Amino acid sequence: MPKVNTFPISESDSNVTTRRSNVSDDIEAERDVEVVPNGDASGSFQRCKREEEEEQDVYCCVREGIGFRLSPFVLLIIFIYVNLLNYIDRGLVNGVLPKYCVNCPDRLGAASCNASRSCSWEGGGGDNETCGFNPDVRPQLGIGGSFDIEETAQGVLAGAFMGGYCIFSPVIAYLSTIYSPFSLMSIGLSAWVVAASLGAIAPTYEVMIVARVLSGLGEASFQCLAPCFIDDSASPAVKGKWLAAFFMAVPIGQALGYVLGGVLCASLDADRLGFAGWRVAFSLEGFAMLPVCCLTALVTNRLKGAESSSPPLDP
Repeated sequence: MPKVNTFPISESDSNVTTRRSNVSDDIEAERDVEVVPNGDASGSFQRCKREEEEEQDVYCCVREGIGFRLSPFVLLIIFIYVNLLNYIDRGLVNGVLPKYCVNCPDRLGAASCNASRSCSWEGGGGDNETCGFNPDVRPQLGIGGSFDIEETAQGVLAGAFMGGYCIFSPVIAYLSTIYSPFSLMSIGLSAWVVAASLGAIAPTYEVMIVARVLSGLGEASFQCLAPCFIDDSASPAVKGKWLAAFFMAVPIGQALGYVLGGVLCASLDADRLGFAGWRVAFSLEGFAMLPVCCLTALVTNRLKGAESSSPPLDP
C-alpha cells in the first residue's frame, strides 16, 4: 500500500476557508433581500405583506365597522349583474313600446288566428274573412296602447332616461370625490328601483316619463363609477378580461330586455290580470335590483388615492 503524504493545515489557512464560506453565504442571502432606498426596510416589508394578503383574499371580503370591503372579483360579479339589469331595462322599454304586443294579421289563417286568445277569425268567407282582435277579451296592449300615444311620443319615452343620465352623470362623478362612492351608488340604485316600481303602476304617460328620467339618475350613479373601480382594482393581467366581461352585459342585457318584455306582454292574460303584462316586467326588474341597493350601502371600498378623510354619506 503506497504511503499517502499528509500536510498539516495551519490556522491561517483555516481562517481563509471560513471567510470564503461566509462570503458565499452572504452573496446567496443578498439575492433574496430587496434593496430598500434610505434603509426603509419596515415599509418594504409592510408593502410586500399587504400585496401578499391582497393576492390571497381575491375572493374574500373584510369587515370594516358595520360595513365591509369587498375583494375586486366580488365587486366585478356585482357590477356585471347591475349592468345587466340596467340594459335589460333599456331593452324592455323598447320591446313593449308598440300599441299591441299581439297582432292579428290576416295572413295567419283561421287555424293560427284562433290559436291566440286575443285574436278571432271573422267573416263569411272569401275576401271578407279577416283575423281581428277578439272583442270578448282585453287586447294585449303595449305601452303605446296603454297610454294611447303615437309614434313620436313613444320615441320620446324610449329616450327619456338619457335626460336623467346626462344631467346626473357629472354630478355623481363630482360627488364621488367628496363622499363614499358606494353610498352614492346605493342611493342612485334605490332611485332606479323606485323608477321601475313607478313604471309598473304609472297611470299616465307623464308619470311614465318621470319614471324613465329617474331611471337615468339611477343608471348614472352606477355607470360613471363601476368601470373606474374595475380599472383601479384589477391587476394588469386580468384588467382587459374583466372590462370585457363587464361590457358584455350591454348587448346581452339589451337583447334579454326585448325578449322579457315581449314574452310577458304577449303571454300574460291582461283580461285576467286587470292590467297590461308589460307592467309585470318592470316589477320583476325592480325586485331583482333591490338586494344590490342594500348591499352597496354597506360596502366601504374606495378608489386608490381617494382621501380617507372624506365624509361618509348615509343613504
